Amino acid sequence: MQIDKNCVVTLDAVDHLPNKMKGWYKANLPEKEWMVLVNKLEKMNFKDMQDNYGRQITDLPSVNTAITFADGNAKKINDYGARGTQELSELYTYIDALLGSLDWESTDQK
Repeated sequence: MQIDKNCVVTLDAVDHLPNKMKGWYKANLPEKEWMVLVNKLEKMNFKDMQDNYGRQITDLPSVNTAITFADGNAKKINDYGARGTQELSELYTYIDALLGSLDWESTDQK
């Protein structure tokens, strides 16, 4: 899922989504939700988090999160096991809820 500065959300739905979506989709993120997301990232100090989180178990999912900030700086986090920190887990839960709440429109974008 990608969210641009104009609050346009693009989703390349491949697998493991609760709503069984497959393919490319677009939706508009309400400004209120954009502000919630921005506040979560600021509160968790996303820029200063580790680049990698891992677990000593095999066959777990990974979550890759990349943010490009208004100042042009970027931060990427690879979270093997999807439990790097409590704040990251809460961010994933919030984003999963967004996936189910947005009004998705199918598109051919690749």
